[in-house]
Amino acid sequence: MWGEEFQAVARILGSLLLLLIGIFLTYSTANVFSKRKTEELIRAEESLQKYRLMVESSNDAMFIKDLKSRYILVNKKILELFGGRRA
Repeated sequence: MWGEEFQAVARILGSLLLLLIGIFLTYSTANVFSKRKTEELIRAEESLQKYRLMVESSNDAMFIKDLKSRYILVNKKILELFGGRRA
């Protein structure tokens, strides 16, 4: 019914359409994951700010370490007891 030239062009256009759909879906998915990661980072930062306020306002000696046992936050009382200064 359709000529060979038309069928070849239709295959090329179909392939291009599938490629564009794939690119769009990949972009959309990446965008969704990016938004989720950004939201997670914002929530983590908000939590850290809450802990920072609790530690810094406490009259008790307090500190926070990361998973590698590095001090990431110490309050004034720790510095008074053990000496040192804030970075």
